[in-house]
Amino acid sequence: MIELGEHIVLEGFESLDPATLVVVKKFVGTHAKKFGEENGAFDKLCITLTKGDECHVSATLTNDGGEIKSENTNANLFFALGAVFTKLREQF
Repeated sequence: MIELGEHIVLEGFESLDPATLVVVKKFVGTHAKKFGEENGAFDKLCITLTKGDECHVSATLTNDGGEIKSENTNANLFFALGAVFTKLREQF
């Protein structure tokens, strides 16, 4: 488990090579900051990666009003992450 600040948790990302992990952290941090600015603060964002033939990314956003979940599977990890954030924005 990797924590990015107090509100963001990455699970399953430990197996990524260091260069990819740095980019993932920047990608998630930037999108989470933008998400918070557009939609208001959130309590916790947990993103889980399951790797197989493709990357399966699931996210749970916890806020005062409850919980929002989103998931996507794609061969490209960054496309999957982008789609997850897009779905979270639509649901929030």
